[in-house]
Amino acid sequence: MNIPNLLSILRLFLIPVFVIVFFSDFSGAYSAAGAIFLFAALTDVLDGYIARKYQLITKLGRLLDPLADKLMKGAASVCLAVAGIIPVWAVILIYFKELSMLAGILLFYKKSQDLPGSNIFGKTAEFLLCALTLAEILFSLPSQISNILWLVVLTAEYSAGVVYAIRASKSMKQAKEEFHEN
Repeated sequence: MNIPNLLSILRLFLIPVFVIVFFSDFSGAYSAAGAIFLFAALTDVLDGYIARKYQLITKLGRLLDPLADKLMKGAASVCLAVAGIIPVWAVILIYFKELSMLAGILLFYKKSQDLPGSNIFGKTAEFLLCALTLAEILFSLPSQISNILWLVVLTAEYSAGVVYAIRASKSMKQAKEEFHEN
């Protein structure tokens, strides 16, 4: 077990802590939950940096990292919707996109015995989602602005999903052609 994987596991353990703190009735609960969310986001960046810099990328890490990331953002979006801070349609679209990506990743893994790597489109979309989620936790955004921002972020998320699907399809096609050539 290496440091990047341990950081991903830490993020998994932070999810119930975030939820408990978010729904606590003490003064500053949202600020504390925001700090937990931000800490989780920073450990996500840190584990990726360490894994790349020290060649500690593993199949387990390529599974744990996005899993912890998506579960934290999913939990946060549900908490925000339950609290009436963000629209339910945004959460539904987030989960639909994530479940679609999960199905695609499982298909990719079944065919290639590998997991697709991240790219700049996905990282940008995830950053935007993280930033908006954190802003929604910490600040009271007017609903019209919130709705517009969610539309922008979800457009980025779905666009990144399309890019992943195209790249995965090309990768599987190339692997199939190489297999038939040998």
